[in-house]
Amino acid sequence: FVELRDTSFRLQSHHMLKDCYMAKQHPDRERALQEMHAALALAEAEGDRAKMATCMHSIAEIEARGNSFHKALASLKESRRLFAEVRSDRGQAIVLATLVDLYCSAGMYVEAVTHGKDWVTLCHKAGDNFTEGMALVKLGKIMLESAHYDKATQLAEAAQAVFAGVGNTTGTEVAQDLLDTVNRAKASEEIGRTLYKVADLMHVPTSLIIDPNLNKRMGRAYVSFHS
Repeated sequence: FVELRDTSFRLQSHHMLKDCYMAKQHPDRERALQEMHAALALAEAEGDRAKMATCMHSIAEIEARGNSFHKALASLKESRRLFAEVRSDRGQAIVLATLVDLYCSAGMYVEAVTHGKDWVTLCHKAGDNFTEGMALVKLGKIMLESAHYDKATQLAEAAQAVFAGVGNTTGTEVAQDLLDTVNRAKASEEIGRTLYKVADLMHVPTSLIIDPNLNKRMGRAYVSFHS
């Protein structure tokens, strides 16, 4: 491909090699990054900002898997900037999806929700209804983990409406599963509150109370305290 001066196929080969390195049982992130930086150099030489943005996004994904949060974040911001320059809503939406996952993995849920809202908006603008629905589901799961059950319910119902609008039964089932999970969590928490209220009135020792949702609430409190 080098001899043929075919930049397009050379770019594809770099991406394919990157995928091979990352698909190994023990991913070779260093070589994968080398391939993507080589691809980025080709895209820069062509002045193709869309391809540059795609390369930066791939670099960010590799860095994220290597737990290089700040490097991944910087690469994603650059990727989004480049996609914005070429007015690619779909490209920006892909970057935002990765940003949401990155912030969630770091326990930064406020940032994840902020970028998640932008993700939903861009998917809607791009006419990508399925991804818009999945973005709403993702936000709903974040709200569920944060025990914001009413917001989680609203997001699950919004996702159902999006999926129903395009006749996507798989997406509808995913949204319904989230809604069912939220309802179970709400019921479990309500049972816990009722148990403690009744136990307090009856002077039952705390050690004798069986609370079905205690461990989860303690886990959330621990995460909140240390974040």
